[in-house]
Amino acid sequence: MKSIYNLVHFFEIESTNLKMQQDNLDGINILNKVYYTDFQTKGKGIYTNSWESQPKKNLLFSLAIYPENLNPSHQFMLTKAISLALIDTVSLYLENDKLSIKWPNDIYYEKSKLAGILTTNTINADIIELSIIGIGLNINQLNFSKEITNPISFAQITHQEYDILEVLEKVLLSINDRLTQLRELDLHHFISFEYLSRLFQLECWEDYNIKGNLHKARILGVNNYGQLILEIKDGYTQHYDLKEVAFIIK
Repeated sequence: MKSIYNLVHFFEIESTNLKMQQDNLDGINILNKVYYTDFQTKGKGIYTNSWESQPKKNLLFSLAIYPENLNPSHQFMLTKAISLALIDTVSLYLENDKLSIKWPNDIYYEKSKLAGILTTNTINADIIELSIIGIGLNINQLNFSKEITNPISFAQITHQEYDILEVLEKVLLSINDRLTQLRELDLHHFISFEYLSRLFQLECWEDYNIKGNLHKARILGVNNYGQLILEIKDGYTQHYDLKEVAFIIK
């Protein structure tokens, strides 16, 4: 398979993100490389979250890039761009109007999780020197552990099986297109508008666990630092960091 990136395959690995981080520390040039694997023994999500995947059933990879023209204070723009790139690809296979982005960067099909993203940025002063983007996309897996919250896959939705490497190539092309947009500062507001329009439960009154308490609230948007803007039912609006808010999905 031809690719715009240098692909490195592993039959089994603890985590593609962790492997990239270690190789970078060891002085190995990982820029514009893609590490993909058939199976991860310690797949990681945000913070302590894990990512479950049966061997050879799903797309599991990490990509190392240098995000040009992106100030560290606006690093959430990269999250927006990568999230939209996944939407771009998944919409080639599934119904576009059923896809959304659950803040900050999970890809949802209706009320189920289809993909997750984990981004690690290396920052030096006012420069993002390197970004490692890990992606897990559920493709051919039909059965998930009961411990995993509301997962779904391509195969569960369409009852078809897919070529995982073909999906990988399409994802990489979409990411490249979105990174091209990201280099143009004049296009950042378009990326932000698209991201906002795709937000799961945008402007809908729903239940949230906010700092340990149940509240009825609605999402108004996301600020430049990636904080979620929520209007609480009793009338006040506040910005929240990740882990301060948990979605209660019924």
